[in-house]
Amino acid sequence: DEPTIARLHQLCIDEFGLQVFMAQAWGSSAEELVKCGKRLSLLNRHRQSLVVKLPLTEEGVQAASVLKRQQIPICMTACYAAHQVLSSCALGADYVAPYLG
Repeated sequence: DEPTIARLHQLCIDEFGLQVFMAQAWGSSAEELVKCGKRLSLLNRHRQSLVVKLPLTEEGVQAASVLKRQQIPICMTACYAAHQVLSSCALGADYVAPYLG
C-alpha cells in the first residue's frame, strides 16, 4: 500500500533521521517490477533516500537495468551466491542483500 509506504518513509527520514529507506517492489514480471519501482521512487522527496529493492531473478535483473538507467537507487535481494553479487555490481546496484545460512 503506497500511502503506508509513504508515511513510513517520511517517519524514518524526518523523525528518526535515517539516511536510507528501502522498499520492496512487487510484481511477477519485469514490467510490473519497473512500474512499481517507478511509483515507489516518486515517494523520494529526499534525493537518494528511498532505495527500491528487487529480487535477484531474471525479471528483477531486467527491471534493475531499466530503473538504474533512470538513476533510481536499487538494492538486489535474495542473493545466495558470489556470482550473484558480481551480477549485481555489473548492474550498478547501490546495495546487495545477501541471504546467509
